[in-house]
Amino acid sequence: MIKKVLFLATALICGLVAFVGIQPAISSTSGSPAGRTGAPGDNNGATCTGCHSGTPTNLQGIITHNIPSSGYAPGFTYQITATFAAANSTKYGFQASPQDGLGNQRGSFTATNATETQIQSSGKYITHRTAGTAAPNNTKTWTWNWTAPATASGPVTIYGAFNATNSMSNSSGDQVTLTNTGPIQPDLSSVTEAPELAALQIYPVPAQTEIMVNAGRGFAATTLTLIGIDGRRVKEISLDEFTASGVTIDISTLPQGVYFLYFETEGKTAVRRFMKLD
Repeated sequence: MIKKVLFLATALICGLVAFVGIQPAISSTSGSPAGRTGAPGDNNGATCTGCHSGTPTNLQGIITHNIPSSGYAPGFTYQITATFAAANSTKYGFQASPQDGLGNQRGSFTATNATETQIQSSGKYITHRTAGTAAPNNTKTWTWNWTAPATASGPVTIYGAFNATNSMSNSSGDQVTLTNTGPIQPDLSSVTEAPELAALQIYPVPAQTEIMVNAGRGFAATTLTLIGIDGRRVKEISLDEFTASGVTIDISTLPQGVYFLYFETEGKTAVRRFMKLD
């Protein structure tokens, strides 16, 4: 089923780069500089407004994808489509990036239309090419693929922005909007766990002040990571040894909500979901 998400901030374009000084403005229709989607990993949320005038607004934009409502399956490839409409503009562009709440790349993009789009930074970004900027009917659509992370590494958000320009070779009159899809959750039912981690459990569920994590046996060096529903890493515990008696984690200061526990040890990963109550 195709899922439609209003772009309040998802595909970014820095289409016209204006140089300050006596030099004339130069049109950069061949693609945006990498790292302008407003995402956490983009130099503290860098956007197109570093080169373009105006304050980002919420212009009409829609992203569709075929990721099921149950979430992404690790290693699977999905189609992403971005559509942008803005009046009184002759050229459009975008840049998008799949990141977690800390700005880490999650999965990778692949250009399925190499004439109109191009990949940057090993699939961390995708942006337009010159041939992909024209939109005679004031609407432009780009399509590409996203391959999910090989393991269920928490929620992923596609960040970015649109830029609609008037082809005047300067930043005046440009229309920039930031957007993101919101967190796309992993489909935990699709995760294949090593038999050694099948006994991993969290209790009590739901919990208020602390959770007990037990794997039914001991392990060597182990990392326990708590990730919020928004993709942000809220706590990480590294242990030289995970004992058979398990470990207790204090969650008293966490806001109420849904969290994921990632249990990583000896090259194996398991994921458990739990609810934190006030």
